[in-house]
Amino acid sequence: MILEKILLHLLIILIPVHIYTLFFENRKIGKSPYLFGVINGITAIVTMSFSFNAFGMVWDLRYAPLVIAFLYEGPISGSIVMIIIALKRTITGGDGLIVAYLCLMFTVILPLYMHKNYWNISKTNRIRKALIVGIWTALAQVIITYGYFLINGYPNHTNKELFLFVVLYGVVQIIGTAASSTLHERMIEKQLLQKEMSKAEKLHTIGELAASIAHEIRNPLTVVKGFLQLMKKQEKGTNLQYLTLVLSELDRAEVIISDYLNFAKPRLEKVEKIKLGDFISGIITLIQSLAVAKGVILDDKVDENPPIITDKDQLKQAIVNFIKNAIEATPQGGTVSVNLKRINNFVYIVISDTGKGMTNEQLSRMGTIFYTTKEKGTGLGTAVSIRIIETMNGKVTYESELNVGTKVTIQLPIVEDENGL
Repeated sequence: MILEKILLHLLIILIPVHIYTLFFENRKIGKSPYLFGVINGITAIVTMSFSFNAFGMVWDLRYAPLVIAFLYEGPISGSIVMIIIALKRTITGGDGLIVAYLCLMFTVILPLYMHKNYWNISKTNRIRKALIVGIWTALAQVIITYGYFLINGYPNHTNKELFLFVVLYGVVQIIGTAASSTLHERMIEKQLLQKEMSKAEKLHTIGELAASIAHEIRNPLTVVKGFLQLMKKQEKGTNLQYLTLVLSELDRAEVIISDYLNFAKPRLEKVEKIKLGDFISGIITLIQSLAVAKGVILDDKVDENPPIITDKDQLKQAIVNFIKNAIEATPQGGTVSVNLKRINNFVYIVISDTGKGMTNEQLSRMGTIFYTTKEKGTGLGTAVSIRIIETMNGKVTYESELNVGTKVTIQLPIVEDENGL
């Protein structure tokens, strides 16, 4: 009978994920921490309503939705669930009320602390953190509850029976928290996959149009530019300055068209094997003058030299753009760091700056075409650079904190040398 109750509770705590998937996925209200808190609070009430009695105490899995709310949506959502649980338990009353309050207080400590950097780690590490919090919750309940029993004494049951039951309950609590976290991660993964598919469809459409549009625009630009160059040879004085300005703006227009075409349909023209460490060192030397002119310290740590197969010209364009952005975002006297490290079959180029950083909203839009944080800029440079890295089977991730700085991590696959190095 107790086993059936435990299985029922495991089913109940998994309900919020399915509710979100069915009713709130891809909706603005679905991102509200208040809604997330209310749904998990209701889940906690349901599991408390179907609680079972054993050893004179009330047992359920109310803390699993509490932990998930704190980890995935933060203090607002978690506090809502905590208040709902406290109110429900107060109304229920009973001998174990003090134990319930103590368990509730100790449960929220770790998830509240771990939420701070929860979204800056990988999916696997998030599930591991949820598992650690589940273990913490179970230990807190086991120690407090078992201590309460020992102090008050329950002569109808042996200490061994009581201990085994409390431990079993703790294990179920851990399993429930881990299962709920895994389902949430799958839901998030599904949402990200849908966004990527939508983005891929849009890029495919853009790619089909880009070549023809670029061709149609370039033809008249080339004609205009040719005649202006002829006029420039014959003009003197003020008109010469105007023609020079017009020609420079035409050159800029051609660069924008080329960037747009590269964004829409990036191609690796000349693929070859290069030593990435030497390659990065060359880029650092090239761009050092810009850092000096801006009064920024450009620090590099390139201790490894892994081989990769790529189009070095396009890779150079992308990396130069990322470093240039970091330098321009850093105030005078600040530091831009470029580190190269190898982990298993991938190499990571990490570009960090001590600039003004970005808000979460700005961070979410990085790489979007025509979005830029600069006063003068099109946003195409970053978008094109990200697309180039993706074409190389790589990945670009951004981390940023306002008034602290930004970190760009470029992940690229490496190839083994003939001697296995």
